Amino acid sequence: MFRNFATRIFSVPAIIIVMLLGANNFCQGQEDEASKKEKKEMTKQAVNNAVEVRSYYILANQASTQRGKNINLTSTYFISVKHDTLACDLPYFGQSYAGTGYGGGGGVNFKSVKYSYDEKPGKKGGWEITIKPEDSKDVQVIQFYIGPEGFTTINMSFTNRSAMRYSGVIELDRKSQQ
Repeated sequence: MFRNFATRIFSVPAIIIVMLLGANNFCQGQEDEASKKEKKEMTKQAVNNAVEVRSYYILANQASTQRGKNINLTSTYFISVKHDTLACDLPYFGQSYAGTGYGGGGGVNFKSVKYSYDEKPGKKGGWEITIKPEDSKDVQVIQFYIGPEGFTTINMSFTNRSAMRYSGVIELDRKSQQ
């Protein structure tokens, strides 16, 4: 009885159908892999173009204090660079050194048109960018590392506050705001 059952299940047409289905899935997997590589390459090119023309919007999703506290950000916080304007709206969770309460009296909110901008190629196809705002009395230096896929690390040094680090991603489908 088992022999008849096995013969019926594993007949030549059934084996051919199983092989064709497997080949079809294999081909779709290769197409998906090719489209992923193509999409990744397009993202790298878009990030490079945004950095080269100095027009990008970075959406922050995590903040880290000098003491190691990590905070996931749920609201829209950003840094925007658009040709001659730098805009920043980021929270601050660190320590203040000059007579204000915890956090320094608010977040890091400013808009600057006077700043120095230095960019150089970074590791693994990314960018290292240093910005020094001249018309912000609190922010001394902003250092970015922008990876080829748009993932970004931002380090900020302040005059009267402890340094902060932010992580985020460049939004390529959003034009730089403010």
